[in-house]
Parts: sequence; structure tokens; C-alpha cells
Amino acid sequence: MQILEIIKNKKKMTKKEILGLATTLWGEINQRNQLQEELTELDLAICKLRRTGNEEKKMDNFFEEIADVKIMIEQMEHIYGAKEIDGHYEKKLNRLEERLKEVIINTPIYNSIYTLLQEEIISKYFNTDIKKAKLLSGN
Repeated sequence: MQILEIIKNKKKMTKKEILGLATTLWGEINQRNQLQEELTELDLAICKLRRTGNEEKKMDNFFEEIADVKIMIEQMEHIYGAKEIDGHYEKKLNRLEERLKEVIINTPIYNSIYTLLQEEIISKYFNTDIKKAKLLSGN
């Protein structure tokens, strides 16, 4: 009844209300199917970018498809619970962090770039010249 009141009074719905209403109207299975469709459309938008370059119209379509996928992912969080998804998200993010560290440590060029970035960050945030500090310390 609350949704009907919002619609009748032409009030703006909250994101939670929109996601809940979409699930109620179209159902869990249809929304999963819609996610798959939106993912396919995003995949096609990426293929078009690869084939034709980053022209403005293609980039706009790419961003639009990302927005569609993002909405559907939020619907999945609404249906299945953000906690469940967030747990997997954190694991995946941690795994990505470990892979990045591994690449930086085990690849000479990345290791050199990382060292230079570290020196720049230290110099910037600690207001010190890292090269002078190394010379003074003998390293």
C-alpha cells in the first residue's frame, strides 16, 4: 500500500523502494534473466569499442550499459542480500591486492616503477627529498 501511495502522490521513490517494486512486479527469475541480458549488452558495447575505437557515441553507450548492469547488480543485492555478495566481493578484492603485490615484487620493471612511486609519495607527503635522505644515510 505504501508504494501505491507514493505512485498516486507522484512522490519520488527511494532506491530501496524501486528495487523492491521491480522484484515484486517482475520476480526473482526474470530479474536474473535481465541481469544476464544487461551483461550481454555490456559485452557487446565493449566489443564495439574495441572494433571502432573510443568515439563519443560508443563511449556513451558503454557507460549506459555499465549503469544498467550496476542497477541489476543492486537488484541482486536486494534479492539475495548484500552481505552474501559483499563477503565474496571482499575476498576477490583481497585476492586482487595479493596478485598486484606479487606482480610488483616479482617483475623487475614493475618493481622499479613501484620504487619510484614510493619515493615520490614519501617526498610529497613527508616533505622530504628521498634522494638526499638516501645519500645522507649511505643507501
